[in-house]
Amino acid sequence: IRSTFIIGKDGKVKHVMPKVNTKTHHDDVLKWIAENLV
Repeated sequence: IRSTFIIGKDGKVKHVMPKVNTKTHHDDVLKWIAENLV
């Protein structure tokens, strides 16, 4: 099982993505960052 942890500039975990789909994961991460951190 793969999981991704998005860490903010403050060093804190901002989001956890458990059980990711490896075929779409890169797009999912970029979308989440664009919607929540930018």
